[in-house]
Amino acid sequence: MHVAAYLHCLDTYRDRAQMFAHAAERIDRLTLLCGHPPEGPVPTAPGLTVVPLGARPRRRQRVQVQLVRWWAQQTQPVDVLHDTQGFMLHLFARLSASPRRPLRLSSNFASTWDWFHNLRGRWPVEWREREVRYWAQLAGEYALSRVTDHFTVFGEGHRALFARTYDVPLARVHALPNCIDPRSFPAAPPPGDTGFAPDAQVLLFVGAAFRYKGVHELLAAVDGLRATHPRLRLLVVGPMPDRAEAAVRGAIARRGLGDVVRVLGKVPRGALPGLLAAVSALVLPTYTEGSPRVVIEAMASGCPVVASDVAGVRDLDPAGTHLALVPRFDVGALRDALATVLRDPAAARRRARQAQGRYRSHHTPAAAGDTLAALYARLGATRDR
Repeated sequence: MHVAAYLHCLDTYRDRAQMFAHAAERIDRLTLLCGHPPEGPVPTAPGLTVVPLGARPRRRQRVQVQLVRWWAQQTQPVDVLHDTQGFMLHLFARLSASPRRPLRLSSNFASTWDWFHNLRGRWPVEWREREVRYWAQLAGEYALSRVTDHFTVFGEGHRALFARTYDVPLARVHALPNCIDPRSFPAAPPPGDTGFAPDAQVLLFVGAAFRYKGVHELLAAVDGLRATHPRLRLLVVGPMPDRAEAAVRGAIARRGLGDVVRVLGKVPRGALPGLLAAVSALVLPTYTEGSPRVVIEAMASGCPVVASDVAGVRDLDPAGTHLALVPRFDVGALRDALATVLRDPAAARRRARQAQGRYRSHHTPAAAGDTLAALYARLGATRDR
């Protein structure tokens, strides 16, 4: 079986590139197309061929032209054509008119997140622009779904939502695990510098500080805890667009949390393992999520996690035994969960070690690659019938 997959940037998606490399070990041949030559190491595996399509493309149209050129040069049949960026298959659907056209698999359908239906009005600014973009993207993705044979989403929790949104049979929607390369998170990294006193109980928020990430609910919960936990501190890490940053800093000032909260902004990804090793818990009170990498990174690091009980997070702990999950929007439940972690850090660390085991068995590139290879094998079997 020959699989051709497109991954735009091997450097940005290095964990997924490793996933494809592991999958290649279990199938006959896998050609991994990338949008531009990688700057870092290229994954290697038996049966894997990495094909950069050209110089760094900036526009989707240029990538599509490069893909069409590559397709026209193929002399050997492709059994499964796997698009991970959401703009390749609708072209190839028309070019593959031969009796043995490839089975078309697509992985990039961001609009299936439920923020529009459940979270309308909770975005901080520019919500009209976001709504217009949502509908434009949804229209394009719906058209793409009409010429695609099968689909993948991150986690079981998104399969039914995807099938309803795009009106496709549930049997054609398949769940894949998101993955993090364990080499990015050593077993015992030295604690990083949080900027707080050594005896502080530090909570860590990582993500773009938009309202839908729950950062304002987190500030309210921290405000409610500081009377009973005087050593409590909060470190906010991640990119902050101007108006989102102004809203966060304004909330900090109104609540008088200037000595409790430190807004660090964007940090190098290499600094994250040290920060996770230095804090009491990672907190992600998000309103909606795909498959949050930062939670998987915390699991890999053995850092306790308090997060919203939404589909993308729940899929990382289906039994609800490793992560502390709370209803989204619920400041009281978030405050209580954080108090539990702060009162009994030893129990929180035990749960974190269990989450670390779940990471090793499900969310490494090797584990995800096994799942992906099994999916290719099932799809190839149905295609040959």
